[in-house]
Amino acid sequence: MLPTMLIRRIESKWEQIVGSVIDDTQRDRRMPSYQALSTQELRKRAEDLVRNLGQWLSNQDEAEIARRFEDLGQRRYREGFALAEVVRKIQLLEQKLVQAARDENDVKNSLDIYGELEILRALNQFFWLANYHVVVGYEAADGGDIAPAQPIPERSASSCRPVPHVDAADPPRPSRLGASALDSGID
Repeated sequence: MLPTMLIRRIESKWEQIVGSVIDDTQRDRRMPSYQALSTQELRKRAEDLVRNLGQWLSNQDEAEIARRFEDLGQRRYREGFALAEVVRKIQLLEQKLVQAARDENDVKNSLDIYGELEILRALNQFFWLANYHVVVGYEAADGGDIAPAQPIPERSASSCRPVPHVDAADPPRPSRLGASALDSGID
């Protein structure tokens, strides 16, 4: 369960958080399309999310997140925004909310730490879904041959493949082609 008091403190700072997002957006060279928007338009886009953070985080209805953010992705494509800019803007908002959660949490005991961790987990899940659905919407508007997004199944630890152990004392050996195991060509 998410700590209501911490969420309320974050929501009460919405103007400060949104102002910081706007300032950083206007200075970030990676977001030239957003810099062309008015301050009022930038504010409107972030205000709903920050002012209603508790509602968004406690009721993570993927269908609603999909609808809102796929629409956003399609709109940004039609407006001529680069996909990287749209994703960067969402990342920036996430960074500001994570920082606000850390700044506003008055840690007095282990429950306060747990509450902060729960908010950070919920923010991570929300923004992961938001970015995913923005990309789905953007690709759909671009004429990509994709079907409407299906809900993403929860991943458990048992569904993840184990990571092989790498011993620093035993460096990778060259393959038969002469390339090191670390030079796989995947960037």
